[in-house]
Amino acid sequence: MKYVLALTCLFASGAALADAAQRQGFWGAVDLGYGSVHLTPDVADASTRTRLYLGLEGGYTVHPQVQLGVSVGGWSLRHDDWWNPLGSDEGMHTLFAVARIRPAADSRLFIKVGGGSATHWNNAQGADRGSGSAYVLGMGYRLGSYAATETYWFVNYTAGSVSDYRPPGGVSQDEDFGALTAGLTLGF
Repeated sequence: MKYVLALTCLFASGAALADAAQRQGFWGAVDLGYGSVHLTPDVADASTRTRLYLGLEGGYTVHPQVQLGVSVGGWSLRHDDWWNPLGSDEGMHTLFAVARIRPAADSRLFIKVGGGSATHWNNAQGADRGSGSAYVLGMGYRLGSYAATETYWFVNYTAGSVSDYRPPGGVSQDEDFGALTAGLTLGF
């Protein structure tokens, strides 16, 4: 956590709060934050976990107010042993087509909407991954820019359902999920 705060301060301290240049061409972003993930399986008890979120986005600017692209991201729900890549890790990841829409070409605010697939996976013996569909609604606010990069604060709400997920020692089941995630975006 202290490293996330140090990176935040580094990006924010060098950021001039000048208006962004006209957006055009290809764009990309790295999201880093924390999300509260609420899982509601059909058979097991519901649970809520607050976990690290990492996302990558990229696409093309079709208009200074509209950016279209692809987003891949996810939450690490459990990680038992950093030194054992075959341990009983668990997580959720998403793959979305997204649109980032700004109210004006020079606006610091953008709204994000998207939809696509979601997967709940588990490396533990006897577990089986489940997949389904999900959507994301979010917003970002540009804190500043420096050289060819921009720093944003973001908040996203992601929800969907996953079919045929089987936890270790459990039965195959469907589950709904919802996640409220907040953090920082480094855009370029």
